[in-house]
Amino acid sequence: MDQNIEHLLQPTLSIKEQRVPIFSVRAGFFTAFFGGPLAVTLLSALNSRRLKRLKKDLILYFIGISGFLVYLFILLDIPQGVNISEWMSSQRRENMVYKYGSRGLGLVFWAVYYYLHKQYYKTMSLFDMEPPNPWTSAILCIVIGGFFQFMSAMLVIFIRGLI
Repeated sequence: MDQNIEHLLQPTLSIKEQRVPIFSVRAGFFTAFFGGPLAVTLLSALNSRRLKRLKKDLILYFIGISGFLVYLFILLDIPQGVNISEWMSSQRRENMVYKYGSRGLGLVFWAVYYYLHKQYYKTMSLFDMEPPNPWTSAILCIVIGGFFQFMSAMLVIFIRGLI
């Protein structure tokens, strides 16, 4: 019989396991609402990076970004010979999908990313962990996500013009 069985007496939930708090659900919601799909994807990627599982979640983020690009490609069907800025302003007034679609898609992305990190949110509440301050990260994600959303729209308009 093996005399060295001390490893069996070690608790499975040891102190050695590092618990890292991630940005709160509310921070993700407001980032999705004000920043759209790319901003909430960036914030969720920051959560994945804090959890050291970014490589595992990267495929879901690429699927989300691809879905957003398909959404833009479908939405930005600009007729030939029309002034783009006038067409966009008329769409913003008349078309509810054009006006609120990005916000709605951002909230769908938020729900998917919440489900992705749901067990970590439960762990945070179980151990009464305080989430980090999201102000700077969320604002940066909103600004950077808005910039890339604008650049993606311009790229889609350019590609649509070539087709």
